[in-house]
Amino acid sequence: TLLRLRADPERAIRWAAVSGAFAGLAAGTKYLALAAIVLPVAAAALMISMSKLLDGGLGARRATRALIAFVLAITATVGPWLGRNAVQTGNPVYPYFAHVFAGEAGDRTDTDDRVATGIGNFALTRHTLATALSLGTFSRRGHAGDIGPVHLLLTPLVCIWMWSRRHDRTALLVFGVLVLGVAIWASGPPLGRYLLPFLALTAALAGTAWSEIVDSFAKPLRCVLSVFLLLLLAANCNPVRGEYLGDQLACFLGLQTDEDFLQLNCTQLEAIRSVNEELPAEAKVLLVGEPRAYGIDREIVVEDQFRTPLLVELAERSSSHTEIGERLRSFGITHLLWNGAEAERIAAAEGRQDFLACSSTEARARLDLFLADGVTPVAAGRTWEIGALAGN
Repeated sequence: TLLRLRADPERAIRWAAVSGAFAGLAAGTKYLALAAIVLPVAAAALMISMSKLLDGGLGARRATRALIAFVLAITATVGPWLGRNAVQTGNPVYPYFAHVFAGEAGDRTDTDDRVATGIGNFALTRHTLATALSLGTFSRRGHAGDIGPVHLLLTPLVCIWMWSRRHDRTALLVFGVLVLGVAIWASGPPLGRYLLPFLALTAALAGTAWSEIVDSFAKPLRCVLSVFLLLLLAANCNPVRGEYLGDQLACFLGLQTDEDFLQLNCTQLEAIRSVNEELPAEAKVLLVGEPRAYGIDREIVVEDQFRTPLLVELAERSSSHTEIGERLRSFGITHLLWNGAEAERIAAAEGRQDFLACSSTEARARLDLFLADGVTPVAAGRTWEIGALAGN
């Protein structure tokens, strides 16, 4: 629809409205689309309107009306959802940006809703900057998931091609949206899946650049380069590099059951089953190093993995190890579930030496003493443990 907006300025208002409606529907489906779809599309629509205004293809009044139609269409499609959130919680994008919006969501001292409240609290540090500039290539199991090296390796090719097209407004528009998308991605938690909408643009640019640049070479060199690209794409294929491929194929062929797969690959499975089987119905469980709450039928407190763990916060604010337990009990928490495997992964992704690393040795000593004396073991596995708070 943006291409139609550019190619058909006579119907600019109509195409702007359609683009805004689709962008708003995407945002109504998932918050991520506000950054991955709405902002880049809005920037592109503005750039197209300004471009057409400057070259005389679109009058100032029509350009203004097209932008208004775009905004109104977004508001009409995603506005009701944001309004409902604002009425119910005081925060239109609850639970994100809880530090910005006052009201029920932002003022709660109870930690029941500590899910994703860290979104919007991020600063561009050296760690996240390196991740952004490398497109997450060197953080396969950390921030960027399984993006792989192919996009980074093809980036120089895209830059060379863009330089040759530096006077082409369409190419500059697409490249600008791509750069904006990566910048937005870097300002938040740089998870690989959040970058995927923008990587579709890098793939399109890389394919076009490859075709135009490599086709000018002699045939033998083209063949060598094409084989190299094929091998690179094959090596970058997520299923090939994934650690679960063998087990997934075994399940597909009937050589392994679904239960076998879960036992081998889901570190939280045994712990969740133990919670459901061994803890009382009135238990309230704090998940430590475990951001996934699937399958637990007890009341839980699940934390945002991008924020400082609650236990660390309490250890740094408390004067003694017993006060940590008292504060947890004031939240109604009766048990802790620790997933060591997942905690190790999160710590590595966040650049921490330890998931429960504290800002001072005194705070860490209080926390260690609390875990030793204030928690009674209930059940444990190879990488997980469930404990009851003393006094419950």
